[in-house]
Amino acid sequence: GQTEDRFGVRAEYDSLAAALAPVGDLVNLDFLAADGDIGQALAEPTAILHYSGHTDVLGGSGFLVRTMAADEQGNLDLRARDRMYSTELADLLRRARTRLAVFSGCYSGRWPFVEPLLRAGVPAVVGVPDHLFSERLKPVLVLKPGHSLTPQQVREHCAAHLAPYEAPE
Repeated sequence: GQTEDRFGVRAEYDSLAAALAPVGDLVNLDFLAADGDIGQALAEPTAILHYSGHTDVLGGSGFLVRTMAADEQGNLDLRARDRMYSTELADLLRRARTRLAVFSGCYSGRWPFVEPLLRAGVPAVVGVPDHLFSERLKPVLVLKPGHSLTPQQVREHCAAHLAPYEAPE
């Protein structure tokens, strides 16, 4: 199925593909859509994995999110079966002979996420905070002359048109 790319992951991939074009005979770059199966993708040798998505830590264990849906109110609905814990991911990366794993996700730089990957033998793991979720938005509004707007009106508008995690404070 076609998945909406509201976070620009496809554009990031396209930019990376363009940058690597001069060495295209040396690099095989694949894009796995958000609704793709990461386990199946890692069944093949994968020298470098770059995961851009949601990661978290729960009860001292790190995980990435396989799929995430929003309910009717726009709240994220994360079910236990949608989590791939670092220990499971570490085994997949080891079998895929991954040499470098880069994670751009909310909590991917935290030790409970990274440690199982390193202990499983993934030679290099980089966890960087995701630029989309690591900081809260602060709106700057410039009103047209003669117009007024209250902070409450801004909050109500955002609540009606954005997911809760997208809304500015």
